[in-house]
Amino acid sequence: HHFAPTWLNFFFLASEGVPANRIHVVGNTIVDVVQRFKHRIGESNVMERFDLEGSRPFILLTAHRPENVDYRENLECLVEILSLLRDVTVVFPVHPRTRRRLEEFNLIRRLEELPKLRLVEPLPYFDFLRLLAEAALVLTDSGGVQEEAAILGRLTLTLRNTTPRWETVLAGINFLVGIRNPKLVAEASRFILSRKELRARATGASKLFGDGRAGERIAGLLLKLKAEGELEYPSPPMPEFPWRRFLHQS
Repeated sequence: HHFAPTWLNFFFLASEGVPANRIHVVGNTIVDVVQRFKHRIGESNVMERFDLEGSRPFILLTAHRPENVDYRENLECLVEILSLLRDVTVVFPVHPRTRRRLEEFNLIRRLEELPKLRLVEPLPYFDFLRLLAEAALVLTDSGGVQEEAAILGRLTLTLRNTTPRWETVLAGINFLVGIRNPKLVAEASRFILSRKELRARATGASKLFGDGRAGERIAGLLLKLKAEGELEYPSPPMPEFPWRRFLHQS
């Protein structure tokens, strides 16, 4: 049995030969988490700590994928993007892997010289979600962040040429821009920051991954399947094994 977050996942599974009666569209459990802890997100004081209240609109950036940060040429493209956005407030929680590469390639100083760039340490989950909810735009190479941005109604530019979250692309709230064309990324960022009506589209797509009841549906289906005997699997035969010798050696 397969618990699919979206109907697109359903069609992918069906195209691979999974019987339709074994695919259940339930929503994404991340939506459950975000909705369950909305109060914790709202209670975060991260906006005040980073003095962002007067710096809107701002961009939230994350970058950690090996293909983007482990290669000097690609990481230099990321630095160039930020240089082109030097007059825009950008908050960049720096992944440890990314920081190591920035230091190794002698690029960290170029970032530290940008007046509106906030280089910060990786953030606790609720602090990060508060920034995500307040950002006017998200730049990321993370599949999970693309997902959370959609749930919180944010537009995303993905610094990759593909994505595991095609729902967001089809909904017109996530754009695959890659990392190798800094000018394109910077121009797209400026365009989105200046268009409130475009950002409103993302707010309307916040239910893309479900309504926050995925866990409830999964539990209900599991109980139903168990009651119907669907989850009763016989134990495999015990293999021959020199138990005594194994225990003695241990």
